[in-house]
Amino acid sequence: LFPLSTSCDSVLPPKWMESMEEDLIPVTATGNAHRPPRKGLRHLLIALALVFLVGQGVIIAILVFAVKTHQDVQDVHTSMKDTRDALNVMAKSMTAMSDEVNNIDDTVTTTRDAVNTVSMRTEDINDMVNTVENVVQATSNELDTVNENTIDIGGQVDQLSIRKYAVPYVPPRKIQWWRGTCWDFGTLSVVEHQYRLQGLANGWLKENEFLKISEQAYANTTLELCKDPKNKDLCDMPGDQVAWGSANGGEVPLLYYFRDVYKTHIVPWEVCPYIRYTDDSSCTNLEEALATGNPITFEMTQFTSLYDIPTIKQQLREKGHVMSWSVPLHSTYYYRPCFDEEVCKPGTDTCTPCPLDKNFGTPCCTVETRPCYNMEGEYFQHGQLVIEGGHAMTIVGYNDDFMVKSGSKGGFILRNSWEDGMVSFDEFGTSLRPRGSHSIAYWMKEISEMDERVICPNAHNPRNWYACSGGETDAAKIIPHCVSDRAAHTARLARQPLELKCIDADECIIGADTSYYALNTTTIGDDLGHMCFLEYNKSTEAGRTLCPSARPIDLYSMIFNVTEEEEVANNDDLCGFYFFPYELLEHAISRLTGFFVNDFEIEFDECAYLHNKDKCPDKNYKWVESSMREQQAMPKFATPYPNDIALERLWKHALDHHRRTLRHRRPSRSWSR
Repeated sequence: LFPLSTSCDSVLPPKWMESMEEDLIPVTATGNAHRPPRKGLRHLLIALALVFLVGQGVIIAILVFAVKTHQDVQDVHTSMKDTRDALNVMAKSMTAMSDEVNNIDDTVTTTRDAVNTVSMRTEDINDMVNTVENVVQATSNELDTVNENTIDIGGQVDQLSIRKYAVPYVPPRKIQWWRGTCWDFGTLSVVEHQYRLQGLANGWLKENEFLKISEQAYANTTLELCKDPKNKDLCDMPGDQVAWGSANGGEVPLLYYFRDVYKTHIVPWEVCPYIRYTDDSSCTNLEEALATGNPITFEMTQFTSLYDIPTIKQQLREKGHVMSWSVPLHSTYYYRPCFDEEVCKPGTDTCTPCPLDKNFGTPCCTVETRPCYNMEGEYFQHGQLVIEGGHAMTIVGYNDDFMVKSGSKGGFILRNSWEDGMVSFDEFGTSLRPRGSHSIAYWMKEISEMDERVICPNAHNPRNWYACSGGETDAAKIIPHCVSDRAAHTARLARQPLELKCIDADECIIGADTSYYALNTTTIGDDLGHMCFLEYNKSTEAGRTLCPSARPIDLYSMIFNVTEEEEVANNDDLCGFYFFPYELLEHAISRLTGFFVNDFEIEFDECAYLHNKDKCPDKNYKWVESSMREQQAMPKFATPYPNDIALERLWKHALDHHRRTLRHRRPSRSWSR
């Protein structure tokens, strides 16, 4: 459709206008016109038809748009209806929620009332608690006052779970031989250990290094101090001899009494090596060592005496160093059955009645007096305690779970100054007594017994002799089991002596042609051992069983001994430790006198160490350098059967070392203070 206009020029296309102008009838001046041509009219009709068709299309488009719009309106209407339904549902839900909220408000109100009630009661309870706390505090204050001087026997709760403990880097044991100088060794072992710990802590010593200090010089200095009349009261203790010119008997606290002298007068081992015999006063280089600048100087910062088991254990853990141990020693008594009426006739003074609570098989017994320790290095009690003297050692640890052969459980681990093996009272080899010891690892139950025999074989201990009977009882059948290569190989792997020799002519045959082999052991009577042996003649290849009378098992070492080919000495770097049960200590404390532990702390000057000699040009380090030693490390055992190559070499080395030194070794003493 064309828009309305007063002129066709603005609507019709130019070509059309030109055509129409040609078709117009011209008007002349006279008013006559020409007739319009037919071609222009036809074009006009076509234009009108096109206008009509376009109008129809527009109308159809409007109708389609209207139909679509109507459909959209219907959809909107439907959606609004759904929305209205959803709003109705929500309205119902909100109504229900409102009801729930109202219920919650009611519950909250009820709870608030209950809380207020509880709060009021809590205030009453708090008042009561405050009253009780005041009473408890008052009672605690009274208890503190009452127990002001008592000893804490329990320690901290967390400490009670530590059932075993041993201090590290304990130097090797040293032997006091036949002199009563245990107090000397018990004192200086603490000095040596603290010297080593401080050197390690500051990087002045290697892990396997330690300084060996002279007990000989310490005894010499002590005797000189005790000569002074003003010091007599400090030196003169019951049973001691230092106040009277002999080192056979002294006390550990002397280090504290004379600390102002000892702090410059303790010297290295090589100044005065220890003398085994009775020359107490000899110390050839002491004056020179002191005059030329002795580097070993220290200050004693603390000295404490302890008397009960829990405190000793706690102090040992907290301080981490060894402490001196002084204890009374006692004798034990055994009843041995006597079947020889010529020796012990019933009804006469020669017969000691056997205890009725034991089955001895005879009414008469003999009484055997024994020391209070066995060849395992275990102290024990058997019968009544009869004091015999005193002894000083060094406490290095404890184990609450180790059980000794006598049945006591738990005790202290002590470094002793006694020799192992068959030792004697004097330098002449008379009155032999058997002794043995173990390593710290053994008492701590860190290794097996077979592992321990690599380190501390205790070859003289009858408990360690290899039994080769093979379950047979007839001598003829036993011989092949005992003299075979298989038995020798098995005994060697187990580190147990196989072939024995006789050393008591009253009990067996002494001679190179006769060997003895342990068969079995039974227990009878008063905790006595009854051992049987095979007596084998190498020349005739004949044998018989021999069963000496029952006795404490250790005493069989007084009848038989290992051959030189099989004897292996204990490792002095790692052995030398004994075990003292708590039960025995408690009995000793209650019945005997003289038990105490001394703990002292020492701070060494840095010039005391060879590592710092360049800082201290005024000191003479000749003796320190020659007294430095290296300690063998504890072997690492992976299994309970130490049959690997490295341990074989260790065993053979120990055997070779023992054979080399056996020719030069003098007999040693068993008993000493």
